[in-house]
Amino acid sequence: MQNIRIVLDQTSHGGNIGAVARAMKNMDLYHLYLVNPKDYPSEVAKARSSGADDILNNAQIFSSLKDAVADCQYVIGASARARELSLPTITPREFATESLALMNINIACIFGNERIGLENYQLALCNKQLIIPTQEKFSSLNLAMAVQIVCYELYTAHQSGQKHSRTAMGDSATSGEKENLIEFIEELANKVKFSNPDQPKKLSVRIRQIVSKSNFTSSEVSLMRGFLKNLKNE
Repeated sequence: MQNIRIVLDQTSHGGNIGAVARAMKNMDLYHLYLVNPKDYPSEVAKARSSGADDILNNAQIFSSLKDAVADCQYVIGASARARELSLPTITPREFATESLALMNINIACIFGNERIGLENYQLALCNKQLIIPTQEKFSSLNLAMAVQIVCYELYTAHQSGQKHSRTAMGDSATSGEKENLIEFIEELANKVKFSNPDQPKKLSVRIRQIVSKSNFTSSEVSLMRGFLKNLKNE
C-alpha cells in the first residue's frame, strides 16, 4: 500500500491529526499529507497518535489541495453529502478492492474539514466520491473514525491475498495534468465566448465532470492540449 496516501484538508484540531496517524499505523498505511492544518505541529497531535510519531514526523504539508494530489492518477474524496458535481460514488470496500489492481499508480484519499467536510471545489479534483454506508438519519462520523474505516478496508483487502488483474494505468494522466487541461479548455471557451455569461460557472463544472471521469493518459492529455492550442492560435 505504499502508493496510497491519506490527505487531510484544512483540519481544525491537532488531536484529530494524531488520531488519524494512529488509525493509519494500525492498518499499515504511512503516507499522511496535510493541507493547511490549523493546529499543527502540536503536542496534542503527538499525544493522540499514541506512538505513531513516525507518521507525524514524515507527514507532507502543502498550502493547496491541488498540489497535494498533483502527481496522483486516482483521487477519491470522502463525503457523505450529495454534491453538484455528481461524481461516481464508491464505498470503502469497493475502493479497497479497486486499489489491489492499481498498485502501479499514485492514489489519494481526501478527507475534508471536521465541520464542513469536502466542498465542490475540492471534490472537483477527484475521480470518485467515497461514501461510508451508515444509517440515513445519522451519517456523521468523526474524522479519525472515517479514516479508520477506510484504512481497515484497505488493510483487509491487501492482506487477503485476492488476485486481481492490474489495470493498465501506468501512463494515466495525473491530477495536475488534468487540472492544466481543464484550465486550458476554460481559457479557450472564454476566448471564443462559448460559455454562458449568465451562468459562467456552469460550463466549468461540466468540463470538470468530463475530465475527472475520464481515463486520459498523459499522452492523450498532451494531444488534447496541442490540438486546442492550435485552435486557440488561429
